[in-house]
Amino acid sequence: FDDYYRGKGNFEKVIFKVTPEESTQEIAFMNGELSVMNVSSLVKYQKYEADEKYDTYSLSENRVNYVSFNSNSKKMQDVNLRKAITYALNREEIFEGAFGGAAMGELNNTVYASCNLCYDPNFEGYEYSKEDAEKLFAEAGVKQIKLLYNGAQPFLENIALIIQSQLGQFGIDVEVISRDAQGFNSSFSYTAEGDWGIGLNVYPVSVDPNSIAFMYKLGTILTTNVFTNDEVNDLIIAGDSEIDFSKRKDIYTELQELIRDRYMVYPIATSKYCLVTVNNLRGVDSINKVPVFEDYLKLYFVEN
Repeated sequence: FDDYYRGKGNFEKVIFKVTPEESTQEIAFMNGELSVMNVSSLVKYQKYEADEKYDTYSLSENRVNYVSFNSNSKKMQDVNLRKAITYALNREEIFEGAFGGAAMGELNNTVYASCNLCYDPNFEGYEYSKEDAEKLFAEAGVKQIKLLYNGAQPFLENIALIIQSQLGQFGIDVEVISRDAQGFNSSFSYTAEGDWGIGLNVYPVSVDPNSIAFMYKLGTILTTNVFTNDEVNDLIIAGDSEIDFSKRKDIYTELQELIRDRYMVYPIATSKYCLVTVNNLRGVDSINKVPVFEDYLKLYFVEN
């Protein structure tokens, strides 16, 4: 639209191609049919990073990848079993195996992402302890657990397989179940009848600390199966109604400590959105958030 109030755009048109298969995307990109491609593999990212024909960009999605425990599972209602799982999981090993490095994500001990005003990089999260895990698993007497993960999200398949391996070292047989987005939500969010024990998913976090309320506030869709309680609910309501930020920060600090101490979820990492572009596309470095390309006027091509 030539009379757009901010001026004429740099392109006559923008074409979106929906191509589910990554191999097909790559072929189209390398043949010059695409100018921009998303990658979710560190190996691929590094391959393009080393090629002068392309430019690479890594943007924080501010999405927490997390393990949750089914609050409607009789097994998982045993807090000692949830404790045993947190002691058995090695977050650093999971991150290295699933993400591979800083280009793909960031380790995260808390329920917040780094964009959040209450994020604390020094927050004390769950720690690996072989001895404590062995003791608590023996007390719980559980040998089999079903792990359900959202197959539509990158990284989660690898995380699921690493968790399966880590818990297997303690004699726990983990059945890994993948579902597409609709199937996962049907089992994870829309019913309390699911027979899974561990759920693996992601949730978005924004600047305001109350942005995680949809995960933990009683009566929301995600709390059908996720552990929460009246204490958590009261803190969320108190934080939402408090206008003094220092007091709000105290409330939300207490909130994340309570979620940790009640063994409600196990945060793993915040993922990143990685782009590869042809090297004559400019303006991509002006993007600092996801979703990307909200302002196409900043993008333009130059001659090589």
